[in-house]
Amino acid sequence: MVNIVGLSTENRPVMAILLVMLLIGAIRLFLFVLAAAVTTLAIGFQSNKRGYGWFFAAGLILTAAVFVRPVGLLLIYPVTGLLAVGIYWRSKSFSRAMKTSLFFILPWIVFGGAWYARNYGLSGEVFFTNYEGEALFRRLRPVLMAAIQVDLKSASEFITELNADGMRPVEIYLHVLFAHPITFFIETLTGIGRVLLSPGQWHLSFYFPETYLNPFPIEALFLSGQFGLLAEETRDRPLMYAVLIGVVLLHLLLLYAGVVASLFFVKRKTKEQVILSLFLVLICLYFIGITAGFVGQPRFRVPFVPFLALLAATGYGYLTDFMSKPDPKVTWNHA
Repeated sequence: MVNIVGLSTENRPVMAILLVMLLIGAIRLFLFVLAAAVTTLAIGFQSNKRGYGWFFAAGLILTAAVFVRPVGLLLIYPVTGLLAVGIYWRSKSFSRAMKTSLFFILPWIVFGGAWYARNYGLSGEVFFTNYEGEALFRRLRPVLMAAIQVDLKSASEFITELNADGMRPVEIYLHVLFAHPITFFIETLTGIGRVLLSPGQWHLSFYFPETYLNPFPIEALFLSGQFGLLAEETRDRPLMYAVLIGVVLLHLLLLYAGVVASLFFVKRKTKEQVILSLFLVLICLYFIGITAGFVGQPRFRVPFVPFLALLAATGYGYLTDFMSKPDPKVTWNHA
């Protein structure tokens, strides 16, 4: 990739950026830039100044995150909307809310618009990345396999035929969605469950290669109700196989319980804290929601786990304060 994009065009800045992404890992770099955008946005809210600099910077950083990983392509729009609502709620000024939102989304309009224009000039079509269509097709294949009882090859051929007939990827997506809504809904729920709850054995194998040398499909056995076979397969593996999976699931359970606690104690938060919590919730919901357009995988949980952790930490903080305060109804008899 570096040779094709960097060396052949003698575009040294592009080559340098690609090398950094390859060394760091695009998902890690995306997470870092996304976290920087949220932090900058939080500073803008906490600042008492009426300037728009922090919000412009947050929009610029979020735009950079989209260029790192286009999976955040649509995130900037709901964030802009929530920003407008938050600013209006705090300032009661419609004009300030609109100006702040404009400064925030301006970098995306400029740089994102320029990229769309560049792609249109080269291909005659409006798109941000040509992987969008393939991502949608990967989402549709399991739906077709379950709905019309065909194998992966036949499902792929069905999509290819529709594409050859001139249907665009979004049109094919909607066609399959409306043709098999129930199956699509079930597959989407399964994908969301996979994103939220899967222990990710394949990823654990990178850190514990000997333990996960021979993984078995937990999800398939669980969903099919073959619990006996699930227990049998677990017994045939090393003890640490089940222990590590249990630790991952416990970690997820604690995260989600903390998030619930954070939302439960929302009345104890200041107005700024409520707005910032809503931004964190929005980011989490976005990456969960895009499962409707992508095949749900455990790695898709990575971008929003830090934000879940922030929400969970505040939830446990409020829970600790609540439990440590004495009940005013209890009186002590010192006689």
